[in-house]
Parts: sequence; structure tokens; C-alpha cells
Amino acid sequence: MIGSRSQLIRGTAILAIDDGSEKVTRALLDDIPIDYAATSSTPPRRRAISCSAASRIRQLLTELGEHCQLAEGPTEC
Repeated sequence: MIGSRSQLIRGTAILAIDDGSEKVTRALLDDIPIDYAATSSTPPRRRAISCSAASRIRQLLTELGEHCQLAEGPTEC
């Protein structure tokens, strides 16, 4: 999707330079065809993490918090 937006902005900028206005406008944006991937794809769904993974993450965060409390300064955490 980011590549599609980049192509849209680049194409519009080229048209703006070519027509002499040097302004990106809604009308120029509408003149640029949007690629197939941008119009047909759906964003990927997020995967749920397992309970064991969530438990391990909580454990690591707790250990990190304990380590930070024992550290001499906040720059070490």
C-alpha cells in the first residue's frame, strides 16, 4: 500500500511540473490511475497470540521491570 501511495504522489508531482502549476491538487490526484493491488487487496488480519505466549510476554515484562528497579539509573533500562 505504501508503494501505491508513493506512485500516486510521484505521478501527481510529475503532472504538476508538466502542466506548470507545480501544485499537487485533488484534480491531478484523480488523474493518476491507482494500481490493481491498492484497490483489490485487503489488509492482513492480525493473528491472536496463544495463552502461553501471552503468559511468557507478561513474565518477561515483569522481569524487565524488576531489573529496571534494581538499576542505578533510568538510562540503563
